[in-house]
Amino acid sequence: MGLSGSRSSRDRPRWRVFISHTTELRNFPEGISYVAAVERAISAAGHVIVDMDYFPAADQTPAQVCTARVRSCDVYVGILGYRYGCPVRDQPEVSYTELEFDTATEAGLDRLVFLLDAGADDTGIPRLDKAEVELAERQDAFRRRVLDSGLHTRSFGSPADLGQLVERSLREMADTRRRISSGIQREQVPAEPQPVRSSKFINPPPTVAPAWFQGRQGETTLLARYLASPDIRMVSVVGRAGIGKTALVCRLLKGIEAGRVPDQEGGAAAVTVGGIVYLSRNSAHQVAYPTLVADLLRLLPADKARRLRLMSQKLSPPDMMRALLETFPAGKPVIVLLDNLESVMDSEREALAEPALQAALTALLTAPAHVLKVIITTRVTPTALLKVEPARQRQLPLDEGLGSPDAENVLRELDEGGRLGLRDAPGELLDRLRLLTRGFPRGLEAVKAILDGDRTVTPQDLVDRTDRVPEDQVVQLLVGEAYGLLDASARQVMKALAVYPAPVSEVGVDFLLRPVNPTLDSAPVLRRLVRRQLARCHDRHYDLHPRVHSGRAAGACR
Repeated sequence: MGLSGSRSSRDRPRWRVFISHTTELRNFPEGISYVAAVERAISAAGHVIVDMDYFPAADQTPAQVCTARVRSCDVYVGILGYRYGCPVRDQPEVSYTELEFDTATEAGLDRLVFLLDAGADDTGIPRLDKAEVELAERQDAFRRRVLDSGLHTRSFGSPADLGQLVERSLREMADTRRRISSGIQREQVPAEPQPVRSSKFINPPPTVAPAWFQGRQGETTLLARYLASPDIRMVSVVGRAGIGKTALVCRLLKGIEAGRVPDQEGGAAAVTVGGIVYLSRNSAHQVAYPTLVADLLRLLPADKARRLRLMSQKLSPPDMMRALLETFPAGKPVIVLLDNLESVMDSEREALAEPALQAALTALLTAPAHVLKVIITTRVTPTALLKVEPARQRQLPLDEGLGSPDAENVLRELDEGGRLGLRDAPGELLDRLRLLTRGFPRGLEAVKAILDGDRTVTPQDLVDRTDRVPEDQVVQLLVGEAYGLLDASARQVMKALAVYPAPVSEVGVDFLLRPVNPTLDSAPVLRRLVRRQLARCHDRHYDLHPRVHSGRAAGACR
């Protein structure tokens, strides 16, 4: 699938565009037919029209001629009405239009598909005759298959509508191809050489605590106290999805990076560490034994790291972990965050699925005194791990959402411009929303996403709508509704973000979605998802909001 077609003298793309259609779309309506409108749009854009109507006689079978012509093109334009068309002479199980669609898909052509709207007032096409009615079920099945494939489609009701859609789609596709091509070229240019700098903070945090972060002072203080204790080596922050585990921990660790414990004053706030390693399933640096060892080695001087790296090929995970622990100098603690540990656990056994990681963490808990400390965030209690040296571990359960007035303050902060009716809402109404969402941050963000996605909905409407929903289902309902308000393009973009294991650029999203939506410009869609708290942006790279990964929307994204 090339990124551009041949260029004309005006340096614009010039493609061979295959038009797939049935006979009635060529003949009707009288005057300017649907196919004629498409041909005008293609010619106006400077492209070459390819159509089965113009094929000369050939020695090949009809199916061979059809597939060869489709494969010779750069773009496929499918116009699907309600007639199935003629079955292929040597492949009667499919019509020519269905064969053309399947060939374009197999060949990796950019596909633009337009569906005749059955609800249009007057399509100008005669009703089906008896023979055509018998094939109507096959056409219905074909249309359903196209729609279910995830391909972005558009509907039309008149030749004028169709011509405009085709013209705009070709223009948008040219823009998308240029954007992808130039973006790939930019990313392939070697970066300017930078001076080598050692850092004691390894990998980006899996999330950044939002500006509206409220509450959790007690949990923050307790977690900081655990980290400061020489007797505690591992802390498990356990709680349901969306309650704010990762945000709590990352806010504390970012404060520690700056030398201060959040929410503390005076000497109690000052803190220094020897390093912090961030590992998470929501980043390119996954929670796994090889990654853990490799990233800890990055904190050591080059000569010591090189020696241990050579030893790692011969040492077992427990011995390798003990060698690492012995190499770190005494004094300043080194903290490792294992975020979303449930992603590498056997939930039924409540144990780690990777034996090497289990062995390494066991060695960390049982070894003589050292500086390494581990923070775990997880939805599933790591029972098997907690049985190892329990006196050297602590659990920090996050069972409750934000209380009052923290939850109400979050809702007001989420409505910075006052457009959603939250900033100036009565305290009683905001308190009701707090109770309905149980103060879970993901539920509060879903409230904002729904109000932003449908301006006809008010905060009172949400209260009325969820008043009789079981308490433990409200957050799931709100997150699902926020996802349901997204248009087709936004849903496709969320699916693309769910595929990538690390934050991705706009060009990466466009490239991934090109087979199903070759006209997409993901940039404004991504900005909208960020505004609705469904995605995050850092340094012009995007990923799904962590609280969406585990919600009802995440299932739809995958």
